[in-house]
Amino acid sequence: MGNVLRRHGISPAPKRKQLISWRNFIRAHRDVLVVMDFFTTEVLTLKGLTTYYVLFFIHLETRRVNLVGFTPYPDQEWMEQQARNMTMEEWGCLRGCRYLLHDRDAMFCQSFRELIKTGSVNPLRLPARSPH
Repeated sequence: MGNVLRRHGISPAPKRKQLISWRNFIRAHRDVLVVMDFFTTEVLTLKGLTTYYVLFFIHLETRRVNLVGFTPYPDQEWMEQQARNMTMEEWGCLRGCRYLLHDRDAMFCQSFRELIKTGSVNPLRLPARSPH
């Protein structure tokens, strides 16, 4: 098989992967690519100032932003529920998307990523120290 690839000028699989940069990947898939992250905000409550974590998504092609949820405690159970909500067949905000980019934050736990996969969306963890 390697001889056939060489004869046609095609690199072996590991080298082919290295030829596609993140920039080219994003350009080629931006119509089915969503990026997610958190931002924080301070909210004045009866208990004083409380930090709330806001989970949001940006669809790269349309630049549409969805505020998915907010909580002072983004634990595993809350994240799993957000994954179920986002991948709902009829009205989930990831409907029609194929890839979900996220950083390596511990809040994006394994069970969260598994639930995202059940909605036919491939969660992709960004490389360490991105974008460098």
